[in-house]
Amino acid sequence: MDFLKSINNNSLLITPSNMKSTILDYINKLDTLLNVKILSFNELKKEILFDYKEEALLLLMKEYGLNKEVAEEYLNNIYYIEDKSYDNEKLNELVKMKKLLLDNNLIVTDDLLESSYKDKDIYVYGYDYIDSFNNRLLSSFNKVHIIKKEKIKDSVNIYEFNNLKDEVIYLLDSITNLIDKGISLEDIVIVNTDDNYKKEIYKLFKITGIPVEIYKNTCISSTIVGNKVLKYLNTSRSIEETFNYLNEELDLENEYDYKIYSKILSIFNKYYSYDYSFDIIYECIKDDFNKESVNLSKNIGIKIGDLSNSYYDESKYVFLVGFNEGVVPRIHKDEDYISDSLKPLVGLTPSSTLNELEKESLFNNLLSIKNLSSSYSLRYKDSELFKSSLIDEKVLITSKYELDSNLYYSDLYAKLSLSKKLDELIKYNKHDESLDSLYNKVSIDYKTYDNRYKPIDSKALKEYLDNKINLSYSTIKTFYSCQFRFYLDKILKISPYEETFEKYLGNLFHFVISKMKEDNFDLDREWNSYLNNRELTNKELFYVNKLKKELVIIIDFLKEFNYDTGLDKVYTEEKRVVKKSNGLDVTFTGYVDKIMYKEYDGVTLVSIIDYKTGNQDCDLKDAYYGIDLQLPVYLYLIDKDRLFPTYKIVGFYLQKILQKEVEIDEKKSYLDLKYDNLKLLGYSTTNLTDLSRFDPGYESSRYIRSMSITKEGKFNSKAKVLDEKEFNATIKLVDSKIDNVINSINNADFKINPIVYKDEEEKKGIKGCDYCNYKDVCFRRYRDVLRVDKKENLSFLSEYE
Repeated sequence: MDFLKSINNNSLLITPSNMKSTILDYINKLDTLLNVKILSFNELKKEILFDYKEEALLLLMKEYGLNKEVAEEYLNNIYYIEDKSYDNEKLNELVKMKKLLLDNNLIVTDDLLESSYKDKDIYVYGYDYIDSFNNRLLSSFNKVHIIKKEKIKDSVNIYEFNNLKDEVIYLLDSITNLIDKGISLEDIVIVNTDDNYKKEIYKLFKITGIPVEIYKNTCISSTIVGNKVLKYLNTSRSIEETFNYLNEELDLENEYDYKIYSKILSIFNKYYSYDYSFDIIYECIKDDFNKESVNLSKNIGIKIGDLSNSYYDESKYVFLVGFNEGVVPRIHKDEDYISDSLKPLVGLTPSSTLNELEKESLFNNLLSIKNLSSSYSLRYKDSELFKSSLIDEKVLITSKYELDSNLYYSDLYAKLSLSKKLDELIKYNKHDESLDSLYNKVSIDYKTYDNRYKPIDSKALKEYLDNKINLSYSTIKTFYSCQFRFYLDKILKISPYEETFEKYLGNLFHFVISKMKEDNFDLDREWNSYLNNRELTNKELFYVNKLKKELVIIIDFLKEFNYDTGLDKVYTEEKRVVKKSNGLDVTFTGYVDKIMYKEYDGVTLVSIIDYKTGNQDCDLKDAYYGIDLQLPVYLYLIDKDRLFPTYKIVGFYLQKILQKEVEIDEKKSYLDLKYDNLKLLGYSTTNLTDLSRFDPGYESSRYIRSMSITKEGKFNSKAKVLDEKEFNATIKLVDSKIDNVINSINNADFKINPIVYKDEEEKKGIKGCDYCNYKDVCFRRYRDVLRVDKKENLSFLSEYE
């Protein structure tokens, strides 16, 4: 880049976007101030021809019924046509589109810019070649200087390997030698890495502890937050509501959360003010989520770069892998919207000419890099690969590289190699020549496996968690079902969220019921608005239409209850948050389906209801082991988050809103049987005055199951009741269970310990393993299972009073 020392002030430098930061760093090191404007060809095109507003994309999608990708392709091709009639339908269609954008003031031009550049010194540097279109742009200027890369050598040696894995081992060997010589990781670059190379490089370099920036950039949609935001946006159909949700979900003081937040906010702002259909806006946002990436890497390591349109000075060590046919050089095909037969009409370079330019520029690139190592493989797994034809065309030097079979880059790498060689000996009677030597160097427990959890460093865990964690009822339930399952699911997060049809139905019912208290509630309108968010199969549509009749019955039951109850104020889908700090910053969050309340004599009576779509029971005896804490957790959240200044609990209940068909009972009508199933299942207060205000018909179990009163004026034997002390003890029990989870995380204690009641193991199986996705990971043994006696009553609550 020495040419920068002699370029004139007040000039224009045209260079690829990926080289801008390198050039700026070089300019900053110069002794003199240099006034130069830096643009890429793409930016120059927009400055001297035209640019278009963001809305141009939306307008084309709307007027022509295009998806975003196709609309973008049309916009890019509009630059190549003139405002005239062509003897071709494709080109005339582009002319019409451009006119549409002009008529709607969506194309921006600045005639002064071109004239201001006309007599300036224009320097072009870093591009491998300049095609016809960019040459046409440059022809507008009087003083154009094209700076070519300097060839600093006459030949290039390219190594051949039998398979891709050997090529990556050579790569590791070469890089470790550079590191031993004191070469910085930041000065090492690997180029031309496809997914196969990235996987193998990541695995091998990870084993040896050498950081490589392979997966540092993650698209927004593949992050947990990005995925949640897209789902929320698709359901709410409101950018504003989703933005509020985003603010609640992210901790903006956290560096990574802030990076994701900034990206999403920028995308939302692009589309927020436009009056287009939600489907068009959503498609654009979703596509941006898939394309926009966020750098979540903390590591500084070996760079993964590009060979084309790049510059590597004498301090850089460049490794070009995959010098194979079809990959190097890049092949252009006649697949553009403006085909090769039409390109001469608009001054574009045909693909055949581009391919010749690619070959020549690649060869020049190879000769311009001082510290370059090139290689290719003949096989990857079961696929045969071929060396690039450019090797013979340009008479590049090739040689086979023989790896030292006794080289091992870490103890773990050596053990894995020994395992592989022993497998080949035992399974295929193939004796590797290095097996005996390696067998004497390292020791492994071959064909043995200890499934027990090996404790990890607690400090490393806290660093991984950034010293904070979010907990909820579901995470607590997972922990007490099995601590190792909690580790895999909630710490490592190796299981992606999938919305099954059953979950979708449950969410549909929850959504409609939550809207009941709104003015002008319309079941059909809310039902249809939710269904519009997902395409259903014919089979799914059949069940949805059938279940809508069930929802009508549920709504009628709830309306009757709302009319009779004295607790006529309601919160639905209420989010409550409790913060704790005990070695970790803990945010405990819960969403309560329904909170019914009303103030009497200065005290708010409160009842908690959770809708269930399965056949779940409500047994507080399970709470002793942390297994069934959902309703107690909601009580805990309301208490600790101080939703009500002064309150008394009337009860907490499950309401089964979606069940199997009722069994016929000749003494009752079908509707009565349905209503029986909808009765609340849970624990009620022993205070009869408070209870009667919630359910005036409790004596006959009108709305609460099994709540009748005997002749002696006592609750019947099946009634589930708690006094005020027991409700308070339940809150303390939950607090204790949460603290226990936090302590285990602080100590990195995630042993395999699925829970089971001793008298249920034979009939029902191991409770802690129900619906677990990790059975192929834990290899549970008999010794691992935590066998406990089920509590016969609630006397254990006295421990928390």
